[in-house]
Amino acid sequence: MHAHIDWHPARAARRSSAGVAAACLVLLGIAACDEAAAPDPAQQDRIVFASDRDDANSGLFEIYRINVDGTGAENLTDAPASYSSLRLSPDGSAIVFESDRVHCDNVWVMSTDDAAAVTQLTGALDRCNRNPRWSPDGTKIAFTSSRDLNWEVYVMGADGSGATNVSQNPGTAAENQDWFYGWSPSGRVLFQIQDDARVSSVNADGSDLQLPFGDADDEAPVWAPNGSKVAFMTARDGNAEIYVMNADGKGGTNLTDDPAADLFYPGTGYVPMLNASPPDPWSPDGTRIAFMSERDGNLEVYVMNADGTGVTNVSRNSAGDVFGGWSPDGNRILFTSDRTGNQDIYLVNPDGTGLLNLTNSPGNDRDPVWVPLR
Repeated sequence: MHAHIDWHPARAARRSSAGVAAACLVLLGIAACDEAAAPDPAQQDRIVFASDRDDANSGLFEIYRINVDGTGAENLTDAPASYSSLRLSPDGSAIVFESDRVHCDNVWVMSTDDAAAVTQLTGALDRCNRNPRWSPDGTKIAFTSSRDLNWEVYVMGADGSGATNVSQNPGTAAENQDWFYGWSPSGRVLFQIQDDARVSSVNADGSDLQLPFGDADDEAPVWAPNGSKVAFMTARDGNAEIYVMNADGKGGTNLTDDPAADLFYPGTGYVPMLNASPPDPWSPDGTRIAFMSERDGNLEVYVMNADGTGVTNVSRNSAGDVFGGWSPDGNRILFTSDRTGNQDIYLVNPDGTGLLNLTNSPGNDRDPVWVPLR
């Protein structure tokens, strides 16, 4: 295990200087300094995640929070249920998630400053609602809903108001099932048509529907931070690979080109939700892409440059390892691993060094979200 990780160099330097200054005494014009104290846990970033540690392997989870050094675990929900699809708002003030704590799966939002401030945004009359994600400006939330007796994509205000069907594909057959995947940087909604995995896009008000976007068998599209490219999974070459295409949906390029499965989300057995929308695989600066692959005989987490070069296995273990997200500065990667017999959360550098085990509970800890200090 790695003994110490400097999460944010500039911030760590400021805190270190402040700690040294506090420990210094000036006596008769001579400065004497003791070693700086350990960082105040209250001044650390946090990791929020779902866990069944209070009732291991029961299928009943809660939302927990820990410091980025793995200390200070606290239960934020105290309401055993199913919790998944945790996503941080753009300003870091709230987390949206799906849970069946009242009825089916519905969309909830929780303040990152006040854990008691939990609000249900969709209700029993809305049937089931899944995979919520914030718009880039934080004013809207897109999600998948069965309220029209088939799965379609909706957009609502961040307060739950004004839910609008934007996929506009009525009917109950397989070809009428639409699943939300994500937003473009400009605020367009990406979704997938269930029957042939074609990707489509639409404005947040339901206008300018574009069908299809990309090619058949493309899924899990994720826009690059600068909006110029879209990374996605596809089986167009006969096995799962990671591609990028231009923002207009053309010019697909195979980045992984390996006979093993290369994935953004690993499916049933690793991510316990239907048609999961994966964590953003792009590093914050858009220069690297994280993915999962079975090329070493088991599912592991890899990082490559945005052009497909420099592929590195960062989890390096015979267990099942699942990508969980990037730190805001792009210097750390979160992932979940069952290498100890149950799912725990780990941190590692993008080059595979500096492994840190953040959780070690008797239950399963998953769906980590990095919450920067505000």
